[in-house]
Amino acid sequence: MANAPVVISAESASHDWLTLAGIGIVACILADMVHEALGHGIAALLTGGRILSISTVAIQNASAKRFVSAAGTSANCLVSAIALVLFCRADKLTSATYFLWVFSAFNPFNSGYLVVSALLNNGDWAKVIAGLARPWAWRCLLGTTGAALYTLSEFDARRPPRNRLYCLVLETASEANKQP
Repeated sequence: MANAPVVISAESASHDWLTLAGIGIVACILADMVHEALGHGIAALLTGGRILSISTVAIQNASAKRFVSAAGTSANCLVSAIALVLFCRADKLTSATYFLWVFSAFNPFNSGYLVVSALLNNGDWAKVIAGLARPWAWRCLLGTTGAALYTLSEFDARRPPRNRLYCLVLETASEANKQP
């Protein structure tokens, strides 16, 4: 016997646009901190590197290592997957579950960094492939992988996962659009 889908009223998740905007801003900033602090920062500490400075846009290490350079985008992908799993386990849309959904959408956008590194031969992923044989092949692979991941993440950000929250997210969005 199949389980009937759970339907949750939008009234339990009525948020004003200012709250939703605030959640989006925090999620965006935290996605950058995941990249810099959690990804590069922890990788630098694990490899014995010394962190000279850190911000939402960059981390300065005493020495550049491939592992540290690759860790930023890798951390974004891992944290995005964890946030998405937690979102899918929720049974109602709250501020916290909305944050998880938006946070899981923002994190993989850093995969666009692969495209930038491939095109400009600069940045984290250019350091990862520096010195490898056939650099043009690695740059093509980076660019293609980055473009594919970015496109998938953009597509997924527009379409929440198909679970019991799917209808609620759409219902809440349509209710928010109706308010003056």
